[in-house]
Amino acid sequence: MNLRAMPVMLSLIVSLVFLFGGWFVYQQFYVQQPIQAFLKQKEQVTLHDMQMTKTQVILHLDFANPDTFVNDYKEIKDYIATKAEGRTVIINLTKHGESMKNLWEEEYFGLAEAIQKQEYSRIPEIIEEMGKKRHLEKTLARMDEQNVYVFLQSGADHLYAVLPLKEEVRPNE
Repeated sequence: MNLRAMPVMLSLIVSLVFLFGGWFVYQQFYVQQPIQAFLKQKEQVTLHDMQMTKTQVILHLDFANPDTFVNDYKEIKDYIATKAEGRTVIINLTKHGESMKNLWEEEYFGLAEAIQKQEYSRIPEIIEEMGKKRHLEKTLARMDEQNVYVFLQSGADHLYAVLPLKEEVRPNE
């Protein structure tokens, strides 16, 4: 049997285009667009970037309302987990202002220690002390069964952080 190279190559190329084109269309219309539409409904949340890999969905978000931050974060994470189909959902929170970045790097250890030692009742005290020491206008600490949620504000600069209780303690960046 004598195969001609041109028809075989064309068949291979057409098959690959359909295969990868179908995957791209599925990702675009059934995963990315629904996530973007859901986030547009959240007026207090801004999507800066979304990256999708085979194993992860990575979002770079900015929250505008510290009072709804905890509920919005959980709702967004749960919704994206349903659309991500088994992929790990990573939400990176935008830090605004160099002063907040420096403050976080200097003050983070007390929080990390309280979480590691499971001294959760100390967390509001640590945040309050941080606010007084650094002359912060607003501080907020909330906790649920999975995370500690922190908000710090100094003038126009602010910082949101989510610290997992069960995993290695690190802020989202």
